[in-house]
Amino acid sequence: MSSSNYSILGSQYNDAQDALLTISALANESNRPCGSGSMSPSIYDTAWLAMISQDIDGETCWTFPECFQYLLETQLESGGWVSYASQVDGILNTMGALLALLKHSTTLSPSPRSPAPWNSELRISNAKQNLQSQLQQWDVDVCDHVGFEYLVPALMTMLECYDISFSFPGKELLLELNQMKMAKFRPELFYGSLQTTALHSLEAFIGKIDFDRIGHQKCLGSIMASPASTAAYLMGCSTWDQEAESYLRSVITGGTGRGNGGVACAFPTTIFEVTWVLSALLSAGFTVDELGVYNVKRLSGIIEKEFQDRNGIVGFAPQLIPDADDTAKTILTLNLLGRPTSPDGMIANFEATSHFRTYPGERNASFSANCNVLNALLHVENPGQYTKQISKTTIFLCKSWMAGNITDKWNLCHQYPMMLLAQTFRKLIILWDQGTLPELPEQLITDQVLLVLFQILYKTLARQNPDGSWGKNVSCEETAYALLTLVDSSLFQWTACLDEHVGNAIKLGRDFLVKSRHEWENASYTWIEKVSYSSSVLSKTYSIAACKAANDYSTISYQCTSKVQSLVQSSKAKVTKFASFFSRIPLLESEPKWKLQSSIIEGSLFLPRLRRIRLEVFPRKDMEEDKYLEYIPFTWTACNNKDGGPLEADLLWDMMVISMLNYQADEFMETIEDIQSPDTQAIIKDLIHNLDVLPREESPSGSTTSGDETSESSDVEQTSISSKATSCESYSPCPEKDVYQRPPVMASTEATLRKFSNHVMQHPRIITASPASLAHLSNQLRRFLLAHLDHCADNAILAQQPPNLSIPVFPAKVTFYDWMQNTSAVDTSCPYSFAWLVCRTGHKNGPPPTAVASYLQQDLANHLAAMCRMYNDYGSLARDIAESNVNSLNFPEFQVSESRNPDKHETVNRIKGRSKTEDAEAMRRKKELMELAEYERSCVVAAKERLIPLVSKRVGEALGVLINVTDLYGQIYVARDIASRMRRDALGS
Repeated sequence: MSSSNYSILGSQYNDAQDALLTISALANESNRPCGSGSMSPSIYDTAWLAMISQDIDGETCWTFPECFQYLLETQLESGGWVSYASQVDGILNTMGALLALLKHSTTLSPSPRSPAPWNSELRISNAKQNLQSQLQQWDVDVCDHVGFEYLVPALMTMLECYDISFSFPGKELLLELNQMKMAKFRPELFYGSLQTTALHSLEAFIGKIDFDRIGHQKCLGSIMASPASTAAYLMGCSTWDQEAESYLRSVITGGTGRGNGGVACAFPTTIFEVTWVLSALLSAGFTVDELGVYNVKRLSGIIEKEFQDRNGIVGFAPQLIPDADDTAKTILTLNLLGRPTSPDGMIANFEATSHFRTYPGERNASFSANCNVLNALLHVENPGQYTKQISKTTIFLCKSWMAGNITDKWNLCHQYPMMLLAQTFRKLIILWDQGTLPELPEQLITDQVLLVLFQILYKTLARQNPDGSWGKNVSCEETAYALLTLVDSSLFQWTACLDEHVGNAIKLGRDFLVKSRHEWENASYTWIEKVSYSSSVLSKTYSIAACKAANDYSTISYQCTSKVQSLVQSSKAKVTKFASFFSRIPLLESEPKWKLQSSIIEGSLFLPRLRRIRLEVFPRKDMEEDKYLEYIPFTWTACNNKDGGPLEADLLWDMMVISMLNYQADEFMETIEDIQSPDTQAIIKDLIHNLDVLPREESPSGSTTSGDETSESSDVEQTSISSKATSCESYSPCPEKDVYQRPPVMASTEATLRKFSNHVMQHPRIITASPASLAHLSNQLRRFLLAHLDHCADNAILAQQPPNLSIPVFPAKVTFYDWMQNTSAVDTSCPYSFAWLVCRTGHKNGPPPTAVASYLQQDLANHLAAMCRMYNDYGSLARDIAESNVNSLNFPEFQVSESRNPDKHETVNRIKGRSKTEDAEAMRRKKELMELAEYERSCVVAAKERLIPLVSKRVGEALGVLINVTDLYGQIYVARDIASRMRRDALGS
């Protein structure tokens, strides 16, 4: 099998030949006078051409009747027009087409160029009903298509001229977005010499501008290469513009409609297509010779000339307003071709405070555009010269990924930005490892880049379909993205234990693509313009590139130096050992081996960051090694991955920190000097009651504390669990509330507990929760700390019992049930952690929980806590006996008289061990405890089934992961006690 030929099912596929033919066809298209464009036809733009009319010899004639005929032929039985891939597609298509129907139905046009009768009343009625239905279901908040804030309100206004209006849930938000955009609108923006992106949506400004004053904005007859904008201009200017008409005719005949009346959202798109196609094939490993020297030279000449003529910046077609995305791809392509190209123009025009803008004044940043910018910077002749920009863009991309914000404004497929980021971060790691970027901070690599790259690998592997494809609707283009992602994210030593699975996934995906190569040009509607569109050229290009990269996968790798290798704390042997242990845990026993291994590797990438902040709140004294620290990241990554990965990296990290602090709080409370003394307990109880745990609107200095304070920071070190908003120095004790005179030794205890409560309650992502949720969390936090005190007092009573029993009896004044519900389960931290997660995933502007939901949340948390405590006590009996900690099994209810008749000579010496009789007694008690734990599990399941439908999807998914994490800890304790013991020299007698 060669690098460019392989067989499948008896047929030969030659990727180099396919690449050569693709480049040849693109070169021919790009050299046409009207340029090239492979965007699929758009109903919306076609509707605007269908509305153009002109007076000829005193008669009104439709200029492009074939476009109106196209609308008639494509109207659906439902009355609307197709929604390619998103809600706004169908809305804009139907709005534009309905407007065209109305205009045709009210315009007298006896010309023979007019369409035949077309049952106007029925078509219009059906279209109105369909549009109302679409608007009613529209989620405006998630829409990010080009100019929709302008376009939909403008079309609504135009339809109102025909006495058609609509009311829908998202209308208020839509009009707010429109007002924000229009607040910046000035007609003079169109009349000057500068281009603006609003020109691409010119039809939204009908009635607001003088179209006779914008003729100078044409480029080769078009307004910003937009058929709809050009149609609006042609209809709006007082003098017929023959050049604009000629442009629109070239779009009809030269675009992908090829004369059938359908036109694209943009034409031409020459620079966009040349740079995307060439960079994709060159990055996949094709050489210039394989692509055809002559045609590559012709194509590169087009983009190089435009780049030079525009002083180092370009747009998606010649002479159009430049953007960072096409500029970055041009820089990347030329450097891949061995033509050193500077990014200085891109930096000067598009660099912002925390990222790169695609266009000046854009509403939100583009994830994919910043990937392309970073990739371009990494391929220039001297990347180290641009470390500042490289670091900034890397931080932006990592923050976006870890916050779960990778939805892109130019492509609907989530795999597309993942592919770009994998390609870019692979190059970044290699350059940093080789010393090319010496000033790039190490913590940026360790804490973020390595983790993000591995999460991309895992998510891509997890989403593969059984037939080797990717995508809910089985897409060749998405499969190609995924294969390229796997290749770029797996070529490092720390993924070695996954090599076999990755290799099989790549082979399966490549075989699917080759078998489906007749579908490559039947592209999916993944790309975003005013409406979504497909591109046969790009779909085929990425499929060819993926086959090439997949075929070469086994022959390429990168061996990191010790510099990078030392940053990853997961050897193949250690991963294998941990996976073997966890595969025997009931919750995880059905998980595939590769998934367990992936979760362990992912968890290990969080671990260095966790170790670095482990002493920022709680000091650890008189304690053995905190071996639980290694388990914490894995418990969250494994349970998250088991549930399909609903939690983003930031939320995983926050919960890992909470888990660590909960262990440490337990340790800290047990090691407070003289903690079992009634006087000490009284002082600490008073301190806990007086903790200022509710979030404050303002700090004592008067400045508002908000999570936004650090949101734009470009500092790499943001791993501290304390921040400006959570600093304990901002909160002073309240001596006027003190009931007891606190001895000096209590000062450090108070400071530590304040640090802890500040982290819990003043966390930037917590203070945005509703007041009711925060009040509940505050109450649960106090209960958690007070329960620890009660447990310590109980331990003091237990320590006074006769030492001659294998399992000492706790002389409780309450029943085991009462103790479990009010002390033991509460100090597991589960109820307060549950409340914390609800605050973390909720929002103060969201609807308050119903009485049923609120009740079920607490009930679920309590049952979960009891189950976890019982599991914990089952596994930690030996440690609890050694340290005189009250365990569930110490309660009298677990004694049965007929089985509690040990011979007086069979008393236990803890140092010498237990007799057979005593071992049997312990097992009997454990069996009863396990029965109760399983009862609590059944309550958890019942409460969860009732609760999940009553909360938001995000809260429900997060609680599902938390339930599994809590369950997993319990099951781990049954198999192995992972808590830290006090050092023997600190135990005393």
